[in-house]
Amino acid sequence: MMKIHTVALVAALCFSSQAFAEVSLTTGAGYANMAKELAKAFSATSGNKVTENFGGNIGQMMAQIANGNGANVVISDEGTLKSLKTPVQLTDIHSLGNTPLVFIWKKGLNLKGVSDLGTDKVKQFAYPDPKAAIYGRAAQQYLDNLGPNTVTKDKVMKIASVPQVTAYVVKGEVDAGFVNRTATRANKEKIGGSEELTKGYAPIHMIAAVVKGHEGDKNVQQFLAFLQSEQAKKILMKHGIQ
Repeated sequence: MMKIHTVALVAALCFSSQAFAEVSLTTGAGYANMAKELAKAFSATSGNKVTENFGGNIGQMMAQIANGNGANVVISDEGTLKSLKTPVQLTDIHSLGNTPLVFIWKKGLNLKGVSDLGTDKVKQFAYPDPKAAIYGRAAQQYLDNLGPNTVTKDKVMKIASVPQVTAYVVKGEVDAGFVNRTATRANKEKIGGSEELTKGYAPIHMIAAVVKGHEGDKNVQQFLAFLQSEQAKKILMKHGIQ
C-alpha cells in the first residue's frame, strides 16, 4: 500500500511540474531580438519566467531540442520547419503572420533597387545559406526566377544567417544582400536603401509551435494566448510580421 501511495505521489508531482513548467523559447538567429522582446513582455504581464534558447539558425536550434535542451516553444517560418529533417515533433501550431524578403544595399551606393542587381553597380551581394535559413531559400527562389543569365555566379556570396549578411552590407564588405524586415528596420540608418520583394518566391509564413509533450503546460498555453494579444501583435509588426 505504501508503494502505491508513493507512486501516486510521484506521478502527481511530475504532472504538477509539467503543468506549470516555464516557457522555454527558441527561434533562429534572425528573429532572436523579436523573440526576446516577446519573452520580456510576456514575463512582465504574466509574472512567468521565459528561458531563452537562441544561438544559431533554426536547424541548429531544432538539433539542440533533439539533444534535450528543454525548449518547448518554437517560433519560425512554417516552410523551414516542414523541410527540416528532425526527430522533434511540433504540435499546437499558431499563425503569427507573413513577412517579406528584403533587398538592401550599402551606404554610398546609388541603386534603384533589386533591378540593378544584374548591372555593374553591384559587384558582389550576399544572402543566407538556403540550407539553413528561409530567407536564403527565398532569395535563391527569387534569383532562379530572374533567369539564368541575369546574375553571374562570381557576384554571389552565401553566408550563414540574416544577421551576418546584414553585417557584411553595413560594413561595406559586399554591395548588397537579401535579408528580412527585422534586420532592415534595425539598421535603416546604417544602409543605403532597401526594397521589399513580394513576388518571386514562396510566401514566408511565421508560426509558433509547441514541442510535442508540452501541450498541457499551462504556462506554454498562456504564452501562446499572449502571442495573439494586441501587445504581442505590435511587437511582431515592429519586426515586420503582420
